[in-house]
Amino acid sequence: MDLQQQIQQILASQQMGGASSPLLLPRMQVMQVDGEAGARNAAIGPESSCLALDRTYKGGLLVWFIQTDQAGNKTTIADYDMTPHVHEEPPDYNKLQSLMETMAAKLDEQSAAYNELVKRVTTMEEAFK
Repeated sequence: MDLQQQIQQILASQQMGGASSPLLLPRMQVMQVDGEAGARNAAIGPESSCLALDRTYKGGLLVWFIQTDQAGNKTTIADYDMTPHVHEEPPDYNKLQSLMETMAAKLDEQSAAYNELVKRVTTMEEAFK
């Protein structure tokens, strides 16, 4: 079976909900290193870049970004702390509506109190004329 036939067979299998042939799919995993020395000694081909998890770091997740030039020499070795992404909850529009109504009521109260104060001051000014 030639490559074209294998690809067609995989596509047909996927369309029918089946699993594809494990022989054509490469095994994937996250590169792991032991500290900075492991990142410096990692086997990476020329003109490549990768992320590698540090197995020895005890303060959470540490990732090394490693990059090589055309000759395969390491040009970048930088460590980054990883933290889980926190997904924000969508706004609760009912709560926002309630908050706006509460704020509008407070503004109305303050406006009424201000108008009452202006009336009193005006009355007092007229009394002293």
